[in-house]
Amino acid sequence: MFTPSPSLARLGISAQFLTNGALLASLMPRLPEVKDRFALDDHAFGFLVIAVAVGALIAAPAAGAVIRRAGALPTMVVGSVLVGVLVTAAAGAPTAMLFVLAMMAAGAADAVVDTAQNLQGLAVQRWKDSTILGSLHAAWSIGATLGGAIGTWAAAASVPLMIHMGINSCIWIVVVVLAAAAARTPDRFVRRAEEQDPSTASSAPAPRRFLGPAVLTLVALSLLAIAGTMVEDVANNWSALFTGRELGASPGLAGLAFTLTLTAQVVGRFATDPISNRVGMHMAAVGGGVLIAAGGLTAALAPSPAVGIAGFMLMGLGCGPLVPAALAGADAIPGLRHGTGVTVLSWSMRIGMLATSPIIGLVSVSAGLRIGLLVTVAGGLVGAAIAFHQGRRVHLS
Repeated sequence: MFTPSPSLARLGISAQFLTNGALLASLMPRLPEVKDRFALDDHAFGFLVIAVAVGALIAAPAAGAVIRRAGALPTMVVGSVLVGVLVTAAAGAPTAMLFVLAMMAAGAADAVVDTAQNLQGLAVQRWKDSTILGSLHAAWSIGATLGGAIGTWAAAASVPLMIHMGINSCIWIVVVVLAAAAARTPDRFVRRAEEQDPSTASSAPAPRRFLGPAVLTLVALSLLAIAGTMVEDVANNWSALFTGRELGASPGLAGLAFTLTLTAQVVGRFATDPISNRVGMHMAAVGGGVLIAAGGLTAALAPSPAVGIAGFMLMGLGCGPLVPAALAGADAIPGLRHGTGVTVLSWSMRIGMLATSPIIGLVSVSAGLRIGLLVTVAGGLVGAAIAFHQGRRVHLS
Protein backbone atom coordinates (compact mmCIF):
# COMPACT_ATOMS: atom_id res chain seq x y z
CA MET A 1 0.00 0.00 0.00
CA PHE A 2 2.82 2.40 0.94
CA THR A 3 6.53 2.44 0.16
CA PRO A 4 8.22 2.44 3.58
CA SER A 5 10.32 5.47 4.51
CA PRO A 6 11.34 7.12 7.77
CA SER A 7 9.17 10.17 7.10
CA LEU A 8 6.13 8.07 6.21
CA ALA A 9 6.67 5.89 9.26
CA ARG A 10 6.78 8.98 11.45
CA LEU A 11 3.52 10.20 9.92
CA GLY A 12 1.92 6.81 10.49
CA ILE A 13 2.95 6.45 14.12
CA SER A 14 1.91 10.06 14.76
CA ALA A 15 -1.56 9.25 13.40
CA GLN A 16 -1.70 6.21 15.70
CA PHE A 17 -0.89 8.33 18.76
CA LEU A 18 -3.51 10.90 17.72
CA THR A 19 -6.11 8.14 17.28
CA ASN A 20 -5.29 6.62 20.65
CA GLY A 21 -5.93 9.99 22.27
CA ALA A 22 -9.22 10.52 20.46
CA LEU A 23 -10.91 7.12 20.88
CA LEU A 24 -11.58 7.28 24.62
CA ALA A 25 -11.63 11.07 24.99
CA SER A 26 -14.73 11.42 22.83
CA LEU A 27 -16.79 9.72 25.53
CA MET A 28 -15.56 11.90 28.40
CA PRO A 29 -17.76 14.99 27.79
CA ARG A 30 -20.84 12.74 27.83
CA LEU A 31 -20.17 11.01 31.14
CA PRO A 32 -22.73 13.26 32.91
CA GLU A 33 -25.38 11.73 30.62
CA VAL A 34 -24.22 8.28 31.71
CA LYS A 35 -24.53 9.34 35.34
CA ASP A 36 -28.08 10.55 34.75
CA ARG A 37 -29.04 7.46 32.73
CA PHE A 38 -28.14 5.13 35.57
CA ALA A 39 -29.29 7.54 38.30
CA LEU A 40 -25.94 7.36 40.08
CA ASP A 41 -25.01 9.44 43.11
CA ASP A 42 -21.60 11.15 43.22
CA HIS A 43 -20.02 8.32 45.19
CA ALA A 44 -21.07 5.65 42.68
CA PHE A 45 -20.11 7.90 39.78
CA GLY A 46 -16.63 8.28 41.28
CA PHE A 47 -16.13 4.52 40.99
CA LEU A 48 -17.57 4.43 37.48
CA VAL A 49 -15.13 6.98 36.06
CA ILE A 50 -12.03 5.08 37.25
CA ALA A 51 -13.02 1.92 35.36
CA VAL A 52 -10.62 2.67 32.50
CA ALA A 53 -7.73 3.30 34.88
CA VAL A 54 -8.40 0.10 36.82
CA GLY A 55 -8.57 -2.02 33.66
CA ALA A 56 -5.36 -0.45 32.38
CA LEU A 57 -3.55 -1.04 35.64
CA ILE A 58 -4.51 -4.72 35.60
CA ALA A 59 -3.58 -5.36 31.98
CA ALA A 60 -0.46 -3.21 31.55
CA PRO A 61 2.00 -5.83 32.92
CA ALA A 62 0.94 -8.27 30.19
CA ALA A 63 1.65 -5.87 27.32
CA GLY A 64 5.26 -6.94 26.77
CA ALA A 65 4.38 -10.61 26.38
CA VAL A 66 1.56 -9.81 23.95
CA ILE A 67 3.80 -7.60 21.84
CA ARG A 68 6.65 -10.12 21.74
CA ARG A 69 4.24 -12.73 20.45
CA ALA A 70 2.23 -10.63 17.97
CA GLY A 71 4.46 -7.67 17.12
CA ALA A 72 3.90 -4.00 17.89
CA LEU A 73 2.03 -3.03 14.71
CA PRO A 74 -0.55 -5.87 14.80
CA THR A 75 -1.04 -5.24 18.52
CA MET A 76 -1.72 -1.56 17.82
CA VAL A 77 -4.35 -2.36 15.21
CA VAL A 78 -6.16 -5.15 17.06
CA GLY A 79 -5.99 -3.30 20.36
CA SER A 80 -7.36 -0.09 18.87
CA VAL A 81 -10.22 -1.99 17.21
CA LEU A 82 -11.02 -3.53 20.59
CA VAL A 83 -11.00 -0.12 22.27
CA GLY A 84 -13.40 1.24 19.65
CA VAL A 85 -15.76 -1.73 19.93
CA LEU A 86 -15.70 -1.71 23.72
CA VAL A 87 -16.37 2.02 24.19
CA THR A 88 -19.25 1.70 21.72
CA ALA A 89 -20.58 -1.26 23.70
CA ALA A 90 -20.23 0.77 26.90
CA ALA A 91 -22.18 3.63 25.32
CA GLY A 92 -25.09 1.25 24.71
CA ALA A 93 -24.80 -0.68 28.00
CA PRO A 94 -28.22 -1.20 29.67
CA THR A 95 -26.81 -1.25 33.22
CA ALA A 96 -24.09 0.58 35.12
CA MET A 97 -22.28 -2.69 35.85
CA LEU A 98 -22.05 -3.58 32.15
CA PHE A 99 -20.84 -0.06 31.42
CA VAL A 100 -18.08 -0.44 34.01
CA LEU A 101 -17.05 -3.87 32.71
CA ALA A 102 -16.89 -2.62 29.12
CA MET A 103 -14.83 0.41 30.13
CA MET A 104 -12.47 -1.73 32.22
CA ALA A 105 -11.92 -3.96 29.19
CA ALA A 106 -11.36 -0.86 27.02
CA GLY A 107 -8.81 0.40 29.53
CA ALA A 108 -7.05 -2.97 29.45
CA ALA A 109 -6.83 -2.92 25.65
CA ASP A 110 -5.71 0.72 25.71
CA ALA A 111 -2.85 -0.10 28.09
CA VAL A 112 -1.49 -2.71 25.67
CA VAL A 113 -1.89 -0.33 22.72
CA ASP A 114 -0.08 2.38 24.66
CA THR A 115 2.98 0.17 25.15
CA ALA A 116 2.90 -1.07 21.55
CA GLN A 117 2.75 2.40 20.04
CA ASN A 118 5.62 3.63 22.23
CA LEU A 119 7.75 0.65 21.16
CA GLN A 120 6.91 1.28 17.51
CA GLY A 121 7.66 4.96 18.01
CA LEU A 122 11.08 4.05 19.38
CA ALA A 123 11.72 1.85 16.33
CA VAL A 124 10.82 4.73 14.01
CA GLN A 125 13.01 7.03 16.09
CA ARG A 126 15.98 4.69 15.56
CA TRP A 127 15.23 4.58 11.82
CA LYS A 128 15.13 8.38 11.57
CA ASP A 129 18.16 8.68 13.86
CA SER A 130 16.57 11.67 15.59
CA THR A 131 14.25 12.16 18.55
CA ILE A 132 10.51 12.08 17.73
CA LEU A 133 8.83 10.82 20.92
CA GLY A 134 8.03 14.32 22.15
CA SER A 135 6.00 15.16 19.06
CA LEU A 136 4.31 11.75 19.20
CA HIS A 137 3.08 12.46 22.71
CA ALA A 138 1.99 15.91 21.54
CA ALA A 139 -0.04 14.18 18.81
CA TRP A 140 -1.75 12.12 21.54
CA SER A 141 -2.66 15.35 23.37
CA ILE A 142 -4.07 16.84 20.18
CA GLY A 143 -6.06 13.65 19.59
CA ALA A 144 -7.50 13.80 23.11
CA THR A 145 -8.47 17.43 22.56
CA LEU A 146 -10.03 16.58 19.20
CA GLY A 147 -11.93 13.63 20.67
CA GLY A 148 -13.21 15.81 23.49
CA ALA A 149 -14.36 18.45 21.01
CA ILE A 150 -16.22 15.82 18.97
CA GLY A 151 -17.90 14.54 22.11
CA THR A 152 -18.86 18.06 23.17
CA TRP A 153 -20.37 18.77 19.76
CA ALA A 154 -22.28 15.48 19.76
CA ALA A 155 -23.70 16.25 23.19
CA ALA A 156 -24.76 19.75 22.12
CA ALA A 157 -26.39 18.32 18.98
CA SER A 158 -28.18 15.62 21.04
CA VAL A 159 -26.69 12.82 18.96
CA PRO A 160 -27.59 9.50 20.66
CA LEU A 161 -24.58 8.33 22.62
CA MET A 162 -24.22 4.91 20.99
CA ILE A 163 -24.52 6.36 17.46
CA HIS A 164 -21.96 9.03 18.32
CA MET A 165 -19.46 6.52 19.72
CA GLY A 166 -20.10 3.99 16.94
CA ILE A 167 -19.36 6.51 14.18
CA ASN A 168 -16.40 7.93 16.13
CA SER A 169 -14.90 4.45 16.58
CA CYS A 170 -15.39 3.45 12.93
CA ILE A 171 -13.64 6.58 11.69
CA TRP A 172 -10.65 6.18 13.98
CA ILE A 173 -10.33 2.45 13.30
CA VAL A 174 -9.92 3.23 9.59
CA VAL A 175 -7.24 5.77 10.49
CA VAL A 176 -5.48 3.15 12.65
CA VAL A 177 -5.33 0.61 9.82
CA LEU A 178 -3.87 3.19 7.42
CA ALA A 179 -1.50 4.44 10.11
CA ALA A 180 -0.17 0.94 10.77
CA ALA A 181 0.50 0.40 7.07
CA ALA A 182 2.41 3.68 6.94
CA ALA A 183 4.35 3.05 10.17
CA ARG A 184 6.09 -0.14 8.97
CA THR A 185 9.74 -0.15 10.00
CA PRO A 186 12.63 -2.36 8.80
CA ASP A 187 13.31 -5.28 11.11
CA ARG A 188 16.81 -4.08 11.96
CA PHE A 189 15.35 -1.12 13.89
CA VAL A 190 13.05 -3.28 16.03
CA ARG A 191 14.65 -4.91 19.07
CA ARG A 192 14.28 -8.68 19.17
CA ALA A 193 12.80 -10.53 22.10
CA GLU A 194 16.17 -11.48 23.60
CA GLU A 195 18.24 -8.57 22.29
CA GLN A 196 20.51 -6.64 24.62
CA ASP A 197 21.77 -3.11 24.29
CA PRO A 198 24.27 -2.98 21.40
CA SER A 199 27.12 -1.82 23.66
CA THR A 200 26.89 -4.97 25.77
CA ALA A 201 25.62 -7.57 23.29
CA SER A 202 27.67 -10.65 22.62
CA SER A 203 27.17 -14.18 21.46
CA ALA A 204 27.06 -15.38 25.08
CA PRO A 205 23.83 -15.40 27.07
CA ALA A 206 23.17 -12.34 29.22
CA PRO A 207 24.80 -12.93 32.61
CA ARG A 208 22.69 -12.91 35.72
CA ARG A 209 24.62 -9.97 37.13
CA PHE A 210 22.69 -7.73 34.72
CA LEU A 211 19.43 -8.35 36.57
CA GLY A 212 20.21 -6.28 39.67
CA PRO A 213 21.42 -3.15 37.85
CA ALA A 214 18.60 -3.52 35.32
CA VAL A 215 15.97 -3.49 38.06
CA LEU A 216 17.54 -0.49 39.78
CA THR A 217 17.76 1.38 36.48
CA LEU A 218 14.14 0.55 35.70
CA VAL A 219 13.02 1.83 39.11
CA ALA A 220 14.94 5.07 38.56
CA LEU A 221 13.48 5.54 35.06
CA SER A 222 9.99 4.85 36.41
CA LEU A 223 10.44 7.69 38.91
CA LEU A 224 11.67 9.90 36.06
CA ALA A 225 8.55 9.13 34.03
CA ILE A 226 6.25 9.67 37.03
CA ALA A 227 7.86 13.07 37.59
CA GLY A 228 6.68 13.96 34.08
CA THR A 229 3.19 12.48 34.22
CA MET A 230 2.35 13.99 37.62
CA VAL A 231 2.09 17.40 35.96
CA GLU A 232 -0.87 16.24 33.90
CA ASP A 233 -2.57 14.93 37.03
CA VAL A 234 -1.92 18.21 38.88
CA ALA A 235 -3.35 20.15 35.94
CA ASN A 236 -6.47 17.95 35.79
CA ASN A 237 -7.25 17.87 39.49
CA TRP A 238 -5.60 20.79 41.27
CA SER A 239 -4.85 23.75 39.00
CA ALA A 240 -8.37 25.20 38.93
CA LEU A 241 -9.01 24.46 42.61
CA PHE A 242 -5.71 26.00 43.73
CA THR A 243 -6.07 29.09 41.56
CA GLY A 244 -9.64 29.68 42.72
CA ARG A 245 -9.42 28.79 46.41
CA GLU A 246 -5.89 29.84 47.32
CA LEU A 247 -5.38 32.76 44.92
CA GLY A 248 -8.93 34.10 44.76
CA ALA A 249 -9.42 33.73 41.01
CA SER A 250 -12.89 33.86 39.46
CA PRO A 251 -14.31 30.56 38.19
CA GLY A 252 -13.50 31.51 34.60
CA LEU A 253 -9.91 32.46 35.42
CA ALA A 254 -9.46 29.35 37.55
CA GLY A 255 -10.62 27.20 34.64
CA LEU A 256 -8.13 29.01 32.42
CA ALA A 257 -5.33 27.65 34.63
CA PHE A 258 -6.23 24.13 33.52
CA THR A 259 -6.50 25.05 29.84
CA LEU A 260 -3.24 26.99 29.73
CA THR A 261 -1.33 24.27 31.59
CA LEU A 262 -2.37 21.64 29.05
CA THR A 263 -1.63 24.05 26.20
CA ALA A 264 1.86 24.60 27.62
CA GLN A 265 2.23 20.82 27.87
CA VAL A 266 1.54 20.41 24.16
CA VAL A 267 4.03 23.19 23.33
CA GLY A 268 6.61 21.54 25.58
CA ARG A 269 6.10 18.18 23.92
CA PHE A 270 6.59 19.65 20.45
CA ALA A 271 9.72 21.47 21.68
CA THR A 272 11.15 18.26 23.19
CA ASP A 273 12.40 16.79 19.91
CA PRO A 274 14.45 19.73 18.57
CA ILE A 275 15.88 20.41 22.03
CA SER A 276 16.75 16.73 22.54
CA ASN A 277 18.36 16.50 19.12
CA ARG A 278 20.52 19.51 19.99
CA VAL A 279 21.56 18.81 23.60
CA GLY A 280 20.68 15.12 24.06
CA MET A 281 17.61 13.53 25.62
CA HIS A 282 19.11 13.31 29.09
CA MET A 283 20.01 17.02 29.23
CA ALA A 284 16.57 17.94 27.90
CA ALA A 285 15.03 15.87 30.70
CA VAL A 286 17.27 17.55 33.29
CA GLY A 287 16.07 20.94 32.08
CA GLY A 288 12.47 19.73 32.10
CA GLY A 289 12.74 18.56 35.70
CA VAL A 290 14.18 21.92 36.75
CA LEU A 291 11.32 23.72 34.97
CA ILE A 292 8.76 21.53 36.77
CA ALA A 293 10.35 22.33 40.13
CA ALA A 294 10.55 26.05 39.34
CA GLY A 295 6.94 26.07 38.17
CA GLY A 296 5.71 24.22 41.25
CA LEU A 297 7.57 26.62 43.55
CA THR A 298 6.27 29.64 41.64
CA ALA A 299 2.68 28.41 41.89
CA ALA A 300 2.98 27.48 45.58
CA LEU A 301 4.35 30.92 46.50
CA ALA A 302 2.20 32.89 44.04
CA PRO A 303 0.67 36.13 45.39
CA SER A 304 -1.85 36.40 42.53
CA PRO A 305 -3.73 34.25 40.00
CA ALA A 306 -1.54 35.44 37.11
CA VAL A 307 1.65 34.32 38.84
CA GLY A 308 0.05 31.04 39.88
CA ILE A 309 -1.06 30.30 36.33
CA ALA A 310 2.44 31.14 35.08
CA GLY A 311 3.81 28.57 37.52
CA PHE A 312 1.44 25.88 36.26
CA MET A 313 2.40 26.72 32.69
CA LEU A 314 6.09 26.33 33.53
CA MET A 315 5.31 22.84 34.85
CA GLY A 316 3.43 22.06 31.62
CA LEU A 317 6.37 23.19 29.49
CA GLY A 318 8.84 21.22 31.58
CA CYS A 319 7.14 17.84 31.59
CA GLY A 320 7.62 17.20 27.86
CA PRO A 321 11.12 15.62 27.82
CA LEU A 322 10.86 13.39 30.91
CA VAL A 323 8.64 10.57 29.64
CA PRO A 324 10.34 10.24 26.21
CA ALA A 325 13.74 10.09 27.91
CA ALA A 326 12.51 7.45 30.36
CA LEU A 327 10.93 5.38 27.56
CA ALA A 328 14.08 5.47 25.42
CA GLY A 329 16.16 4.47 28.41
CA ALA A 330 13.82 1.63 29.43
CA ASP A 331 13.91 0.18 25.92
CA ALA A 332 17.73 0.11 25.99
CA ILE A 333 18.39 -1.50 29.40
CA PRO A 334 20.82 -4.42 28.95
CA GLY A 335 19.55 -7.85 29.94
CA LEU A 336 15.81 -7.19 29.57
CA ARG A 337 13.64 -8.85 26.94
CA HIS A 338 12.17 -6.62 24.24
CA GLY A 339 9.17 -4.70 25.56
CA THR A 340 9.77 -5.49 29.23
CA GLY A 341 11.27 -2.12 30.14
CA VAL A 342 8.60 -0.08 28.38
CA THR A 343 5.86 -2.31 29.80
CA VAL A 344 7.04 -1.84 33.38
CA LEU A 345 7.49 1.87 32.80
CA SER A 346 3.95 2.25 31.43
CA TRP A 347 2.57 0.36 34.41
CA SER A 348 4.56 2.52 36.82
CA MET A 349 3.29 5.71 35.20
CA ARG A 350 -0.29 4.58 35.67
CA ILE A 351 0.36 3.86 39.34
CA GLY A 352 1.99 7.27 39.66
CA MET A 353 -1.01 8.98 38.05
CA LEU A 354 -3.33 7.29 40.54
CA ALA A 355 -1.09 8.10 43.51
CA THR A 356 -0.21 11.75 42.80
CA SER A 357 -3.50 13.37 43.78
CA PRO A 358 -4.00 11.34 47.00
CA ILE A 359 -0.46 12.28 48.10
CA ILE A 360 -1.05 15.97 47.40
CA GLY A 361 -4.42 15.74 49.13
CA LEU A 362 -2.92 14.06 52.19
CA VAL A 363 -0.25 16.74 52.54
CA SER A 364 -2.82 19.47 51.96
CA VAL A 365 -5.13 18.23 54.71
CA SER A 366 -2.40 18.57 57.32
CA ALA A 367 -0.36 21.49 55.97
CA GLY A 368 -2.47 23.34 53.37
CA LEU A 369 -2.70 23.16 49.60
CA ARG A 370 0.26 25.48 49.03
CA ILE A 371 2.49 23.02 50.88
CA GLY A 372 0.80 20.13 49.09
CA LEU A 373 1.76 21.67 45.76
CA LEU A 374 5.42 21.46 46.78
CA VAL A 375 5.17 17.74 45.94
CA THR A 376 5.69 18.88 42.34
CA VAL A 377 8.91 20.64 43.34
CA ALA A 378 10.26 17.44 44.88
CA GLY A 379 9.15 15.43 41.85
CA GLY A 380 10.81 17.82 39.40
CA LEU A 381 14.11 17.82 41.29
CA VAL A 382 14.11 14.04 41.63
CA GLY A 383 13.40 13.73 37.90
CA ALA A 384 16.24 16.11 37.03
CA ALA A 385 18.67 14.25 39.27
CA ILE A 386 17.73 10.86 37.81
CA ALA A 387 17.99 12.13 34.23
CA PHE A 388 21.43 13.57 34.94
CA HIS A 389 22.68 10.37 36.61
CA GLN A 390 21.09 7.82 34.27
CA GLY A 391 21.40 9.61 30.94
CA ARG A 392 24.68 8.30 29.61
CA ARG A 393 24.37 4.91 31.34
CA VAL A 394 21.19 3.97 29.45
CA HIS A 395 22.00 5.90 26.26
CA LEU A 396 19.31 8.58 26.54
CA SER A 397 21.35 10.96 24.45
